[in-house]
Amino acid sequence: AAAAVRRILGAARPDVIIANSLAVTWVARAADPMGRVPIVNVAHGWPEGGYRLVGPLLRAAARVVAVSPEVRDRLIAAGLPSHRARVVFNGVDLTELAPRTGPARASAREALGAGESDVLVLCVGRTSAQKAHHHVISLAVMLRERHPELRYAIVGEGHRDAELARLVADAGVAHLV
Repeated sequence: AAAAVRRILGAARPDVIIANSLAVTWVARAADPMGRVPIVNVAHGWPEGGYRLVGPLLRAAARVVAVSPEVRDRLIAAGLPSHRARVVFNGVDLTELAPRTGPARASAREALGAGESDVLVLCVGRTSAQKAHHHVISLAVMLRERHPELRYAIVGEGHRDAELARLVADAGVAHLV
């Protein structure tokens, strides 16, 4: 892989390499061991124990763009020099997220278990420990009596699907989540 990237670097002569994974960062560094082309790694986060391993390895990048202050702080605590880390929040084109009306809205809400007058809380992301979806379930338990109009939808897939389904059932909030 490094040889292929080295050929591309020679032909394209880019000003920067954007790497969206640790593996790509290291392939790019192997292709350009002298660091002629700066590498910017985009750090989305790792499972709890991963930061102590990843932080020092990200020194291969000239800069690390963390998607949140928490990710940046954890990488710095794990050994990434602070001057290399910056936070840039993910951008979202809100045009596609404009409020839906009429049948489209009713259909989407019905699919998520929410009626027209319910307040729908939507949590979107892969179901991994670092996304902490269990907090949504805790909120449903804490607020169900004071705010019976709240409905919660967890949208995503991952290795915690069965665990989260059990938590919902055990908490007695399947009608809310």
